[in-house]
Amino acid sequence: MSLIPVWQDIAARLLLTVLAGSLIGLDREARGQAAGLRTTILVGLAAAIAMTQATILLGSAAKIRIPLPGWTCCAFPWAC
Repeated sequence: MSLIPVWQDIAARLLLTVLAGSLIGLDREARGQAAGLRTTILVGLAAAIAMTQATILLGSAAKIRIPLPGWTCCAFPWAC
């Protein structure tokens, strides 16, 4: 898989997120816990979309070689 995901990768990630969120949500609803099916799916989708955006933005920043502040060299070795 490339550093920047193509639309098939993004669709597969979101589909798997909905599947995992629905399984966890159904289990929580069966046990009578507060966060059920809809909440679990929405939280999972929000996290998956945020991580996909971060992956795309970091991939494009690596190609452009934007000068970053000095403290990020410790966090991102590729930035140095």
